[in-house]
Amino acid sequence: MKPNAAEKPLKIPFDSLTLRAVVSELQVLLTGGQIQDIRQPAPTELRLAVRSQGQNFLLLIAWDAQFARAHLVTSRRPGPPSPPNFCMVLRKYLENGVIEKIQQRDFDRVLEIVVQSRDDQGEPRLLTLVAELMGKQSNVVLLDETRRIVDAAKRVTHRINRLRETLPGLPYQPPPASPDKFDPLAPDALTPLLAEFAARPVAEDDSDALSALLTARFAGMSPFLAQELAARIFAAADVETGLRAAWETIFGALTRGALEPITARDAGGSLQGAYPFPLLQAGAAHWKQTRTDDLNAALEQTFADLTQRADAQSVAGELRGKIERALRRLERQLQDAERSLRDAEMAEGYKQTGELILANMWQIQPGAASVSVQDYYAADFAERAIPLDVRLTPQENADLWFRRYHKARDGQRAAEEQRGEIIARLEKLTDAQEKLTALADAGEIRALRADLLARGLLPATSDADDETDTRSARLPDFQGHKIRRVITPEGYEILIGETATANDFLTARLAASNDYWLHVRAATSAHVVVRTHGRPADVPKSVLTRAARLCAQHSGQKHSSLISVDYTLKKYVRKPRGAAPGSVDYQQETTLHVAPESQG
Repeated sequence: MKPNAAEKPLKIPFDSLTLRAVVSELQVLLTGGQIQDIRQPAPTELRLAVRSQGQNFLLLIAWDAQFARAHLVTSRRPGPPSPPNFCMVLRKYLENGVIEKIQQRDFDRVLEIVVQSRDDQGEPRLLTLVAELMGKQSNVVLLDETRRIVDAAKRVTHRINRLRETLPGLPYQPPPASPDKFDPLAPDALTPLLAEFAARPVAEDDSDALSALLTARFAGMSPFLAQELAARIFAAADVETGLRAAWETIFGALTRGALEPITARDAGGSLQGAYPFPLLQAGAAHWKQTRTDDLNAALEQTFADLTQRADAQSVAGELRGKIERALRRLERQLQDAERSLRDAEMAEGYKQTGELILANMWQIQPGAASVSVQDYYAADFAERAIPLDVRLTPQENADLWFRRYHKARDGQRAAEEQRGEIIARLEKLTDAQEKLTALADAGEIRALRADLLARGLLPATSDADDETDTRSARLPDFQGHKIRRVITPEGYEILIGETATANDFLTARLAASNDYWLHVRAATSAHVVVRTHGRPADVPKSVLTRAARLCAQHSGQKHSSLISVDYTLKKYVRKPRGAAPGSVDYQQETTLHVAPESQG
């Protein structure tokens, strides 16, 4: 029979076969050794320093969901200044203890290390460190002599798993086994499988069906190992011959300790994994496999590369998301600026409408909803109907159009300036986005992120979702006053008073003298404060624009297309004696012309 030649992507796991091979080496090297130091340099990683046979060894146990594993390493990593509680428990119970036994439980991904230690009175006690290396369910548990739990790296309550709680004081329940599965290392392991083949032959070259059958019939059989066995079986003349040969090559050699460990690199030269035996399965032909004498060293090198790449991919993914969200925000802001420019183009029309009303005041009846006038600005002097506000006098209607004219005209320069700034930021972020695709080192990606943060191109805080660039809430530390809090993408805090008394409290009690203070010009609005931490000159223009838009939103003019908002330092704001709540005077202001936040 021929092997399945279809190329399949390979992902070499740390499976039960690899653990058994590691355990075989650990039994020779560490049994009888003394545990001299225990460190937890990462939240899901332990490193045990063991003195054995006149040598120093470092055993790594990791219960990371993606890279759960156990093997010897050579590199030391410093622990945190304050060791985690679980690490302190292990030090108390296991340090200076002697390793009596190292074993794998039932060809499963469970490592057990039995340690002879002493209690506080010097009496001997037997403890077991259990490492369950099972993906998302990975955990490390310390057991006493009665197999009760002393502590666990991940404490599992009944709310998480009602059938298998993992809490101090409870009896330890091992991961559930499959009683109907066979032990692949048993002397008669192939007998029931050969009988099944005789009753129901496997289709020729159907490696998927064969690997699924192997996985279903044998305990600890990973899909990867099953595919490897299937490839070896179909490489033989018939299934029975191939099955016996594959079993002897893998499990027989494993029992004898005759490992042939390899490392595998893809076509680009990147390490993809290490395994106790060479690989024949589909896809392996496209990889470069290198024999090595030390499986533990191969695993250390492989997982160092894999974790570094995973870290880089994680950091890159996070940064890519931040850039995409920032680009979407800028695109919305660009639309706002362009809308303001379109309004500015209509400024002359607003002025002409006001002048037509003034010229025809004599024919406007009180309470009229419109007036029909001869448009002397039109080439044909055509009749034109002008809508009127029935609540206003003719003069006030004309003034309303003139105010629209002044807002549109005055806002044009600000909108043009904002549009230029936004386009420049869009170009810089787009360049960064392209640069990110070429980076593969986590350090370089973090440096790019730090540069974008320093230049104010990315938010200093994390984004809760794709469409919201703020996190706002009424906080309990405002003594009951209704004050809204917004954190900008640049990391600045904006406070908005929502009532007259809240405005007074915000301006008089919360704002520092060098904080920015904002208010809509010549209209009722919220008091808005931008926290500057004593450095108002460092506040980006985008933050002040955002604060001005929020101020415009919380004003009586929030339905206007463009609103004038004044800002100054809080030290130039004064509340006159006897003034009503929320009333203040201010000086040395600068004016921004913005659209309300609700329109952005």
